[in-house]
Amino acid sequence: MALNFPLNPADGQEYENFVWVESIGAWQFSAPIGLNNLTDVEASAPNAEDLLYYDGTQWVNASPQDLNVGGADVGALFWMYA
Repeated sequence: MALNFPLNPADGQEYENFVWVESIGAWQFSAPIGLNNLTDVEASAPNAEDLLYYDGTQWVNASPQDLNVGGADVGALFWMYA
């Protein structure tokens, strides 16, 4: 499901469990989202620090090492898609 974020959000504006933070120019989660609330997610035996990624069919968990990303890359991925 794609989210259609407002084009000109105001600081503190909420949309679909996200809040716009003007000081960083990005949407942040305002409420945790449980995996049970998502569709097409398969998180078999998740480990601490695993990431969810879309494999073309469903969302699955993998370690940053499996996905060949490091700590800095993970931060960039979060802001790119959040």
